[in-house]
Amino acid sequence: MANYGAIWDGRLSRSETPKEVAQWRWLRAQGVKTIVTLDHNRINVGKFGFENFLWIPLDKGAPPTNVAAERVLKFVQDPDHQPAHIQSAEGTDRLATMVALIRYAIDGQTMEAALAEAHRLNEGQELSPAQVEWLYTWAANHQPGSHRRQ
Repeated sequence: MANYGAIWDGRLSRSETPKEVAQWRWLRAQGVKTIVTLDHNRINVGKFGFENFLWIPLDKGAPPTNVAAERVLKFVQDPDHQPAHIQSAEGTDRLATMVALIRYAIDGQTMEAALAEAHRLNEGQELSPAQVEWLYTWAANHQPGSHRRQ
C-alpha cells in the first residue's frame, strides 16, 4: 500500500486509502482493528472486519478543526481502538498534517521535528500555509505531549 508505515509500532499505522479489496484484507491481516479516514467518501470498513471507525473528512490543503483534532488524538490512544490505522486517498498533505499533530501533541516532539516528518510524508512538499499556520497555532496553545493519555 502506498505510504504505509508505522507511527507507533503495533498501535498506529498510516497509508493512503486502500484501492482494492485485497489491500483492505491485507491491512486487516496485519491486525488493524480501527480505521481513521480523512477522506470525504465514507467507506463501509465493517465488511472487511474492522471494529471501529472515525471519519474526519478534510479538504486538500485544509487543516482539521480543533474539535476534530481532539477527537483523533483521543481516539487513536484508546486501547480498545488499537491497533488503529489512519488514511487518506485524496492527498498526502492531510495525512502528514495529522501525523505532525500526533507527533507534537502525543509524542511530545517539537513542532519543527513534527513538521520535518510531515514534509517527508508529504513527498517532500511543504504543507499548505493554512495547515502550517494551524499547527503553529495549536502549538501556541498546547504544550508538546499535552494530549498524551495518562
